Amino acid sequence: MNDLAFISALKDQPLRFLPKPDPLDEAFRALSGYGPSLQNSYIHHGPMAVEALDAMGLTGDITRFVQRHIARGQSLPAGRETKALQAEDWPLALGQPGRYADWVIRLDQERKDIGWKALAQRWTARLTPGAASAALHGLIRTGHAVRALERRDSPARQGELVRALASWAALYSDPAWPTTRGLGTLTPDIAFAAITPAPEDQRAPVGSITAGLSHALNAPDFADEVARVNMSGDMGLHINVMLHRLADAFLTEARSPYTAIVWCHAITATLSVRRLLCVLSETEARALLTRVFEAACAMKAAFAGLHTDHDPGMDAVDSTHRLARRAAASGDDHAIKLTDALLDAHAVDPDPVFLKAADRAIRMLGEERHA
Repeated sequence: MNDLAFISALKDQPLRFLPKPDPLDEAFRALSGYGPSLQNSYIHHGPMAVEALDAMGLTGDITRFVQRHIARGQSLPAGRETKALQAEDWPLALGQPGRYADWVIRLDQERKDIGWKALAQRWTARLTPGAASAALHGLIRTGHAVRALERRDSPARQGELVRALASWAALYSDPAWPTTRGLGTLTPDIAFAAITPAPEDQRAPVGSITAGLSHALNAPDFADEVARVNMSGDMGLHINVMLHRLADAFLTEARSPYTAIVWCHAITATLSVRRLLCVLSETEARALLTRVFEAACAMKAAFAGLHTDHDPGMDAVDSTHRLARRAAASGDDHAIKLTDALLDAHAVDPDPVFLKAADRAIRMLGEERHA
């Protein structure tokens, strides 16, 4: 067939276009070679932030965010496999950051064997006692990954779920939390309000959220106070009222970037429980919410009243669209993640407290902090 005949034949064929690359899938692939921590020992937030941008409908901002994130050069490589992680020895590999790559290989094989939903259920349930590990980041990242898969299934999104669970396992810790059965007499929001802040001399130095949580466990009456909660009843209602209580706490306590980040983790972790309800049994979800509730109470005991001499300025009630755009424009990981969580909470309970908290977060973590 000559060239003219070939061109003529093409005219009779329907046009077929290659599918446009999905920005979130591309971002997950671009970030997949990095481990769970940054060079400064902080947590790698990139995958969570890009998922939040996608969920808020800001796919046009994802590529720019990833390019800026990688250009900062703060992310550490994921590392290499050190030793095959066998079925019987996984408990010994918990809490070993150097075995992150081993966890990725092990969990990816399980994903192929049982599917991503069963993987998410199995390992969220196993890791629930360490929900507070690394300031709750493993849980939070897993919640983002599951939500991304609920919107659209793809190999890149399944890979991100594997890495989220691997980061949770590699950074795992199970502190000596008080034994909470969730069978007290107070609803979670009332029990949280009754938590007593720890005395100044029993608080950790400003800097590490994880250290602050550990110190809170030794606060007078903390074990008795956190055991007053009753987690029976409607899980959705418990999550909603806790989110409302935490947004109120954010507006009271978030007076500096540091305290804003502290309360960011309490809010996003609570929201993550809702995102994981689709893969957990009721018993598993209730156990996870109990652990997150304990961590939120420990944050109040450890950090309430910190930096209260700082003036946070006037909080505005902006539109949800403008708040999302402002968070993206700030480029700040925590501002993006927290705004996304607060807008999620507002979609279920349209109380202006969530919009005010989002405005405070964007100003304090993004617009003013990076000005």
